[in-house]
Amino acid sequence: MPEPAGRGGTRGRQPRPADPPRRDGNPALPGVGPRAQGGPLPSLALKARITKRRGPWSLSSRRVSDPDLDNLVGDARRVLVTDFDGTFSRRDFLHVIRAMTPPDWPDPFDDFLRGRVSHFEAISRCYSAARSPRERWERAALETDPHPDCAAAIDRLRASGWAVVIVSAGCRWYIDRILQARGIRVPVIANEGEVDVDGVLRMRLDPQSPFHCPWTGVDKARVVGLLLEQGRTVAFAGDGRPDLAAALAVPPHLRFARNWLAEELARRGEPFILLERWPDVAPRLIGATHDAGPE
Repeated sequence: MPEPAGRGGTRGRQPRPADPPRRDGNPALPGVGPRAQGGPLPSLALKARITKRRGPWSLSSRRVSDPDLDNLVGDARRVLVTDFDGTFSRRDFLHVIRAMTPPDWPDPFDDFLRGRVSHFEAISRCYSAARSPRERWERAALETDPHPDCAAAIDRLRASGWAVVIVSAGCRWYIDRILQARGIRVPVIANEGEVDVDGVLRMRLDPQSPFHCPWTGVDKARVVGLLLEQGRTVAFAGDGRPDLAAALAVPPHLRFARNWLAEELARRGEPFILLERWPDVAPRLIGATHDAGPE
């Protein structure tokens, strides 16, 4: 009998069939080290500095007290932390820009899967190979399409007391443009970057960030850990290797997974809820909220 996809919300279910090989390294392959599978579990002693700026909300690199986290999630006692590419969006930005790279270009995620380069470096090489005019980058961003029901799902979650935060190991340059085009306003924590005069999207590491991770740029597990430390209820949705530690940090009934992450959790025997479409998170979390009663 095939192994179930996990306990709890997926008892007796199989993870969805594997998607075609992804350039973010999502298909499960042997020999991938623990850092490539998501990095360390969260440090619950972490304090972070979150600030509001014009446009989408953002993370600054300085640390202050916990009340500044209210600029990100307000006084919400329940927070959904979600990955973006392949989880919130229906297409991965790296898949979209493949059309902008030379046909014989070697995929840097082969080196990532062998532990030769970091996840951040692999993505940066993809961006460098996709050298194009800024207008082409703008079009590519809009092709990384969230499900049309995402905005309504966010509204339903907020009405039920859930804040939503996007945390990505990609670049907020394209995430901001996608969200703005779809009229979606949610906080974003991601690697900063800009399309330069040479037509390359340049991501930047920020070693001063409280969420800095040299392997991915942004440590999603630390974001989750800070919220948990504050006594908030935290759910997580993801699909790739950088999502593993964050997913394991939340309770099983609040753990949503697809693609590589679902396969890896199933391999470990960890319970999770299989995620087909991002908007499906809303009824599950709202139902869990009603079952638990007021906090």
